[in-house]
Amino acid sequence: MAGFKVITEEYQKQLRLHEARRLMIFSNATVESAALDVGYASVSQFSREYTRMFGTSPRRDVSTWRHSPENPQRNSKEAKNMAPANSESG
Repeated sequence: MAGFKVITEEYQKQLRLHEARRLMIFSNATVESAALDVGYASVSQFSREYTRMFGTSPRRDVSTWRHSPENPQRNSKEAKNMAPANSESG
């Protein structure tokens, strides 16, 4: 049963890191608040594990995502900014 426990703990860690990533990208949470929200007591430990899992630091990952053309939030903001202004004269 020891092997099952390791797999379960690793899966739980993955879930926590994915949730933190979601919070940072879609809720604009800081690295610190996301780490604490998903149960990490140490932001540095969170950053190390995040980097191991995603291959880049949390700040760089979120920054890259926010500027990505695949980001649906970015696309909807750009669409709003490009829409012609409503001119009401009268």
